[in-house]
Amino acid sequence: MRRIEHLINDVKFSTNEDSNRFPNLRFNKLFNEAQDEIQRIVHTSNTNTKFFAGEEVIDLISNQELYPLPSTIYTENSVSSVSIGSGDGRFGPLPQIGLKERSRSFGYIIQGSNMLISPIPQSSIVDGIRINFVKKLPTLSVRVGRVLSINGGMITMSGTDDVLSIDQFSDYFCIVDKNGATKDQGLFIDSATTTSIATSSSIVNGVAGDYVVAGEYATTNPLLPDGTEKFLTSYVERQVHYINSNGRDLSASKIFTDEEKSDIINLFSHNEKDTKYPEIVDTGYFYA
Repeated sequence: MRRIEHLINDVKFSTNEDSNRFPNLRFNKLFNEAQDEIQRIVHTSNTNTKFFAGEEVIDLISNQELYPLPSTIYTENSVSSVSIGSGDGRFGPLPQIGLKERSRSFGYIIQGSNMLISPIPQSSIVDGIRINFVKKLPTLSVRVGRVLSINGGMITMSGTDDVLSIDQFSDYFCIVDKNGATKDQGLFIDSATTTSIATSSSIVNGVAGDYVVAGEYATTNPLLPDGTEKFLTSYVERQVHYINSNGRDLSASKIFTDEEKSDIINLFSHNEKDTKYPEIVDTGYFYA
């Protein structure tokens, strides 16, 4: 899909909002609300859509019970399945159990933003846990600046039209390429101006010519299907008109008509998972 700045320009044209009363950062917020509402509509109607399917493989560690859920998970109850590996590339299903079964039954327990493995593993396995989950979409962000140079944890960049520095909007930033593909994410902002950022996080892939965006997990280009672009822009257009008339935002759940919600759902309706359970293998090693 097109970059968010282009979508903002479309809305500005269609709503005659070229004044600074609606700066890009306000439009940015409204587009993120639109994206969140579209994912909410799809998720509540079809939790099995492949479009939002995420997978993360982590190490199983001896004597470690607690493991963090993926940072990109949609909600804490969005785990689809957990599998235990045997170290040779094969995985077997790990059932979800209740907290009362902890240490007594074989399975996993979701507790806040973490996952407990029961019983506590007695051996370590590289890439021993596979988590399948519903993935949240990255936050949308206008380009904060173009990277001119990276020297350790210091980034210099060409500024934008905004007079406020990036740390006024987020504690984190990402580096993306010209198409919005993430190069580095979750970088902490130690300090910032409109033309520089200092971070103690490791910058691995970003180079001069890339772009800085605001947010821990962010991009400039919506990852939704192109067919949803009209719903994103319609949402923001209607919010702008409502704000102009009433001085406040309209509730997100009231923006789309029932017919539009149905159309959104249909865009994802033929995207369900093929299978529910992974291959079953011997998991006796887990108790060794």
